[in-house]
Amino acid sequence: MKNRLSNDQLKIVMNQLYLYLIKQGANQETAKDIVQEAVCKLLIHLDSIDTGKYKSWLFKVAINLYYDYC
Repeated sequence: MKNRLSNDQLKIVMNQLYLYLIKQGANQETAKDIVQEAVCKLLIHLDSIDTGKYKSWLFKVAINLYYDYC
């Protein structure tokens, strides 16, 4: 199975994404909401995303969600 993503990997990336959004100027609640929405989208589209590229895909989705929020 090419799309195996462990919970530990996902938790690490979620934390990195959260900290990145805080650094970009999002408040804590907004950052949490954006991370949650981006991860939901990731889980929906996981079959079509290469495991080696899920982190960049997740960051791109989250950044676009943050831009939409702003």
